[in-house]
Amino acid sequence: GIPGKEGKQASLAADISVTTFAHVSRLFLWHGRNAYKRSARLALFVMHRGLIIAVVQVVYSAIFFYAALSVYHSYILVGYATLFTMFPIFSLVLDEEVSPAVADTYPELYRELHKGRALNLRQFLTMAFKAVYQGTAIMVVSVYLLWDETYFSLMHLAAISFTALVFTELLMIALEIHRWRLIMVVAELLSMACYCGAIFALPQVFDRSIIFSAPFLVRVVVVTAVSCLPVSIGKFLKRRFAPPSAAKLS
Repeated sequence: GIPGKEGKQASLAADISVTTFAHVSRLFLWHGRNAYKRSARLALFVMHRGLIIAVVQVVYSAIFFYAALSVYHSYILVGYATLFTMFPIFSLVLDEEVSPAVADTYPELYRELHKGRALNLRQFLTMAFKAVYQGTAIMVVSVYLLWDETYFSLMHLAAISFTALVFTELLMIALEIHRWRLIMVVAELLSMACYCGAIFALPQVFDRSIIFSAPFLVRVVVVTAVSCLPVSIGKFLKRRFAPPSAAKLS
């Protein structure tokens, strides 16, 4: 709504109010673009976060003869959905793909949003494929490639796979950010700090004598690399050979 000679009835009844028509272009080209792109990415990552841990559980049950057992303790399941991954995911709503000047100069960028490519079936299937691959890789590599007598227990297996799961999610979010802000860095560090705090606060879940050992850290790095490296390479190649229009103007 825009206040006019008729009064402010339309402005007060509208969801969004501007004082002059000159503000409409910035409202659509800049704020409208950001609202759509940020909402789409937030929705995709929330789905990815939930699907990847579900795949980990399915693969774990399949490997161990479909036993009806949860691979992770209920405490860290709640932490995964909140403190360990929440801050970086919601920090994506502060990301900017292009600058305000570029958005105002090239209104063609807004026209591309009408195609709905930021949140469609293709994007959902792509994110679902990533989650299925990463969840499978995390559990399979943790079980078969990193299995020896020292780590042959559910507690150690859960610690390795869950630590790699958290790192994978944080890395995936970091790779999606176009312009880093201080609050995004703080969000990533805060999530890692919360996870480290949970390691000390939950001795019945994490064996600190194993977690802070060099072999454990090496195993976590290997699992995380197997999970993230192919996805990262594919994302790099896509941006290199088929960049979006906004990337060409940034």
